[in-house]
Amino acid sequence: MRNQKGSIAATVLVYSSVMVVVGMAIIGLVIANLKSSRFNYEQSLALQAAEAGAEEMLARINNEPEKYGEEGAETHPPINGTFTYDSKDLSSYETKVTRQPDKSQIINSIGYSPNVLNPKKVLKEIKITIAMNKQTEDSIFKYAVQSASNGVNFGGTIEVQGHVYSGNDITGGSGSLELFGNAYAANAIDDKVKGAIKTPLAIHPPYSAYDYLNSYTEGQLQALIGERELPKLPEINYAAWQEVCEKSGNKIDAAILPQSTINTSDPLIKNMSDGPVVIDGNLSVDDDWEIKGAYWITGNITFNGGDIKLNDTIFSYGKDDEGNLRPLFTFIITNGKITVTHDSVNFLPNSSDHFPVFISRYSEGSEVAVNYNGKNPNSVGFFAPSGEIKFDGASNDGTTSLLVGQKIDFQGNGKVIFNDKLKDALFHTGTKPGTLISKRWQIIK
Repeated sequence: MRNQKGSIAATVLVYSSVMVVVGMAIIGLVIANLKSSRFNYEQSLALQAAEAGAEEMLARINNEPEKYGEEGAETHPPINGTFTYDSKDLSSYETKVTRQPDKSQIINSIGYSPNVLNPKKVLKEIKITIAMNKQTEDSIFKYAVQSASNGVNFGGTIEVQGHVYSGNDITGGSGSLELFGNAYAANAIDDKVKGAIKTPLAIHPPYSAYDYLNSYTEGQLQALIGERELPKLPEINYAAWQEVCEKSGNKIDAAILPQSTINTSDPLIKNMSDGPVVIDGNLSVDDDWEIKGAYWITGNITFNGGDIKLNDTIFSYGKDDEGNLRPLFTFIITNGKITVTHDSVNFLPNSSDHFPVFISRYSEGSEVAVNYNGKNPNSVGFFAPSGEIKFDGASNDGTTSLLVGQKIDFQGNGKVIFNDKLKDALFHTGTKPGTLISKRWQIIK
């Protein structure tokens, strides 16, 4: 009996010991889980605080670009903030921004829980590298009329006030021709064009292959051809312009409309907010059109009527990287063709005498990329980097400011009057200073 009682007591003691050990283990696990949950909770608070600090700094960069943006100081005092609940600190942040040599900026934001002063604080750090939009591109136009390898043909009654350059020949037709500037060509300039040169302008382009205004012998001219680099058509970073337009948020899906076309009389165009615009489809200009930013258009542009001009405020003057004040123009870029066929189309200068340059990237077959059959003294430029520009003014005496393309063919009456401001122009996207174009987000620890 005593042995049985002793055995039962021993068994109870063993089981009790086991239960105590298991209980202690469970309590330990519970405590560990509670600590882990608390730590994860505090980490989450710290990360949220770091993100909040970064977002506040981004907002300051956008809203105060003169202080925090590209034009501000290299570094700034950090900004701080604290989140509380029931008078107790939950988390806080400390955020700073530093501008890099390439004008990108790095934001470092550290979030703490419960706060920066607590010696037991939990912290999370994030790093954001941001690049601001490139708002401007330097002037790239120096000639009133410029072609690539397909040459320039003056087949109508034409007056050009500015320089002419051809990557091939410059030929004249049956109409009268007056050139108030220099004529340059990689190959031949016919006698009619030579005789049409009236008064050279004071400022000459930096490059030329043939210069018939100077008293060079043929041997001297050939030597110059070998020494001088022939001008190329202007190069534009189309990918950058497309990216800026796409990131602006101003997008019109014309592909769902009849003929995949939107008209400038449409409220979507009339009420468009300031800044660059993307149009997926065709654009028909049939009413007054005030341009408030660069355009990227996937289809064709057809001009049927209306007054077209740049916004006075956005496209006045702006500073370049060296702080010099320069005139602001812009690009309207399309992947399709550009057609101006109506007498009631008026390309007007804004109050600063600035205007848009329309670019057609069309390059299919032998079709004309830009067909200009306008009237009136217009302030506008056309550029067809891969196609032909046909200036067919007929009896309309149309006027433009700039014609640049693979081939320039004059078949009507009119004038090209180069605007000297183009030599010093900045081509402006129309975005506000400090607008972000790219952002790389990274959690450091």
